[in-house]
Amino acid sequence: MTKPAVLNPEDLPEEFGRYKISKRLGKGGMGAVYRAWDPALEREVALKVPFLKQNDSTFIARFQREARSAAAVQHSGICAIYDVGEYGGVPFFTMQFVQGESLADLLERGEPLVPEMVVKICYELASAVQSAHEQGVLHRDLKPSNIMLDLAGNPRILDFGLSRRMDSDENLTATGQLMGTPAYMSPEQARGSHGEIGPQTDIFSLGVIFYEMLTGKRPFEGDSLPALLLSIIATNPKPPSELRPGLDKKLDAICLKAIAKKPKKRYATAGALATDLAAVQADLSLPSFKLSSRQSRMMGIAAGSLILILLLMTFFLNGNRGPDETLAQNSTANASENNAAGNNAVGKSSEDNNRARPPESHLASHQGGTSNVDTPDSSPATSDKTDSTSGEQKTSLPTRPNDDLAVAAITALTKYCYDCHGLDFAVPGFDVKDRRSLIAQADEDSEPYIRVGDPEHSLLWERVGLNEDMPPSDSPQPTSQERQLIAKWISEGAPFPALQSRPHITQNEALESIKVYLLQQPSADRRYQRFFTLLNLHNSSDMGSEGLNRSRAALSKVVNSLSWSKEIVIPHVIDEAGTVMAIDIRDVGWTLDQWEEILKYYPYGIRPATDDPSSANARQIAEESGTQISTVRLDWFIVTASQPPLYEHILGLPHDVAELERKLNVNVIENFLNGRVQRAAFLTSGVSDQNRLVDRHDALYGAYWKSYDFVRNDETGDLMRFPLGPQFHGNPYEKHAFEQDGGEMIFNLPNGLQAYLLTDAKGRQIPEGPIQVVSDAAKSSGSNVVVNGISCMFCHREGMIDFEDQIRTGTALKGEALEKTKQLFVPKDEMQKALNNDRERFMAALHQAVLPLLEKSPEDSWPELVNFVTRRYLRDLTLEDLAVELGYENVTEFENVIRPRMQFDADLERLGVKPVLNGGRIPRSIWSEINIPTRFQEMSRQLRGSIPLTVF
Repeated sequence: MTKPAVLNPEDLPEEFGRYKISKRLGKGGMGAVYRAWDPALEREVALKVPFLKQNDSTFIARFQREARSAAAVQHSGICAIYDVGEYGGVPFFTMQFVQGESLADLLERGEPLVPEMVVKICYELASAVQSAHEQGVLHRDLKPSNIMLDLAGNPRILDFGLSRRMDSDENLTATGQLMGTPAYMSPEQARGSHGEIGPQTDIFSLGVIFYEMLTGKRPFEGDSLPALLLSIIATNPKPPSELRPGLDKKLDAICLKAIAKKPKKRYATAGALATDLAAVQADLSLPSFKLSSRQSRMMGIAAGSLILILLLMTFFLNGNRGPDETLAQNSTANASENNAAGNNAVGKSSEDNNRARPPESHLASHQGGTSNVDTPDSSPATSDKTDSTSGEQKTSLPTRPNDDLAVAAITALTKYCYDCHGLDFAVPGFDVKDRRSLIAQADEDSEPYIRVGDPEHSLLWERVGLNEDMPPSDSPQPTSQERQLIAKWISEGAPFPALQSRPHITQNEALESIKVYLLQQPSADRRYQRFFTLLNLHNSSDMGSEGLNRSRAALSKVVNSLSWSKEIVIPHVIDEAGTVMAIDIRDVGWTLDQWEEILKYYPYGIRPATDDPSSANARQIAEESGTQISTVRLDWFIVTASQPPLYEHILGLPHDVAELERKLNVNVIENFLNGRVQRAAFLTSGVSDQNRLVDRHDALYGAYWKSYDFVRNDETGDLMRFPLGPQFHGNPYEKHAFEQDGGEMIFNLPNGLQAYLLTDAKGRQIPEGPIQVVSDAAKSSGSNVVVNGISCMFCHREGMIDFEDQIRTGTALKGEALEKTKQLFVPKDEMQKALNNDRERFMAALHQAVLPLLEKSPEDSWPELVNFVTRRYLRDLTLEDLAVELGYENVTEFENVIRPRMQFDADLERLGVKPVLNGGRIPRSIWSEINIPTRFQEMSRQLRGSIPLTVF
């Protein structure tokens, strides 16, 4: 090596090797960063050099280690390293020059950050960190000054100055020396416990950043370095919502889990953190959090800012100083930085505890998210073997799945487990007919349900075969042969039966069917024809015929649940392959304006390129139907139209319960006074641990059920003492009247199906129930939040649910109040008769809507159809999923197109698809996020020349 310090790193000449130096961007305790031009590759770069002392071999080793570590990580969210070398005795490396501003700069401006923006940034950071960990690299110094926001608002992680390879034995830090920047370091770093440093260390720092972005304050503070370190080690910070009232409580849970003191209490992986952040991002629908598609483009980033993050310098924090001196300097230098972080309360982690799951190949991804087997109907299994020495899972494809074994095993699981773990979802998200669900972890402290190839470390086998406590003792029990069959099946890779192949249907074939159908209609009727396509479901390798039938039936259920028409209207299949369904929107009472409102939320609208074979069909369909988008994806519509705001908009739900009751010809107060209400109350319900009171009233189209829910069971929320509410002017039993905190209204539509309205304490319409009042244990909408429409449909999938009153014989009231109580709280058999009648009305309508499409009889059982589609739609997308959604015939064709382009097309890399090419996944919420354009639309434009269609 050339003798160091021939050149002065603090003042490089205009030419440094092949690089043309334009300016020094900044310097720190250990080096400097320059803006430079690389004539060989014709691009601007950031060039980094250290400050050297003569023969400082340890320092040089650390610098070179940083370059090696950073260069090893490939991810769109991590600043790329271009070149590593030495010139004039000075080692250097060059990296991507990013235009934008640092997160520290953004936070320093003191502007409040929209929670949706915070979640988005932290999701992308967590995804990038997960990629680094999967590639064997820890960062160990994550903080706002190491995060650059480009002009599009996408974060890029810089400065792997303290990074190291997880498999490296080198230790260039003295024992007990503190590594990291004080305000953002983990407890194990604060203690100098290097043996405890691992992926959870970076997760902690992400959590601190998340916290600071949410609240504007760091979770740990101190007026001196020792006080700060003690705070990190011993202080539990307040939940972010206490510092910023109105924040979603789910953000509290995620944040506090990420910054748990003990590493094992944090997220097992950054990917698990990203998963929960994605779930919350899709879930942020409260008015105070919701951004319009136009606002989301504008939030947070100052347009035209061309500042490279200067605080790359924090790599240079340790130098040759002692730990106290170094940390004290950096504590001062970082006083302007701000942070925030995330944690898991929304979904179960599917990663292995204390290690990241290996990326699945596109072959492995064929296991499917929602298998569709009543008769076995799923895809071939991969064999995920466990390495006996490393403990890491290896993924390979078996040469031929054992279909006989797969059919027998799935049949046994269906027989003994499916009612609870597929229909009722006793464990949220765990479906024995869904292989992705089976191979996921139950929670962060337990084994996965199935560790393929290893029954002894599979939770399912532990419960079914070892403990034999599942199925429950009061349920039919599998024979010993059936139990051993399941063990053998797990040992052989938990294969699912191979799907029957279907011919690939192209977009043009679907459009041709729509055009032909339209032209067959009278010209005056064509503008009212609307279409729903199953093209992506039909072309997916993990969707069987049973699943397609369920999806069609789910559409019929949703369409009719959004209709005020008297008749059930069944969408009809218009093509031989069954990929397109049609309705006349007048039949369900929808207007053209309502359809245009639906399209404002549609993320997949595109017009084919002019030279595309389908362009002529698309143009003619638009002319005949009178709209650019007459066709939407069936799965998207089912999921989106069954939730606010479209659910309330299409149904035309009133803004308060009084208006709804007038529409249904229900007078709640008069019925209360006249004893024309059937009432029951109970101490807990399926959605709440608190009291719930339910009234039934006769209504215009059948029944009107009104529930009253409570935050507390004491004071006026104690229904044993206060059963004669609600409170209203002139209530003769005012001193015995309860005060509710919200409610759920269930009422029959003219066609016999049910509709729902959630309200707050004052009877005003709300999109979801407050989590402190009610929760959805089955996570039917993707989270524990009870969301109007979709959560109610799942809970009431067979109509009204049986309950038993506990007030009529349990109240301590006396005299007139007792007599009134007995009048309202009717005997059990009377209430049961009402429940049965209303359930029969609903089920008759439901059977009429769905059985023709399911090809089943009324006696058959099937999962709640909207939930079936929702779980599949919301799953993270694999490479095959992207190929199907973008219209490619198979994943190989897609890879052959996109991989070469990713090498030179920065726009494609910016879309965040690169991790998916390496076996990762992209959350649905990111893929279809309402921006202009969405990532789907932009990818389709880049690869196929499609034109994004957006309705304003």
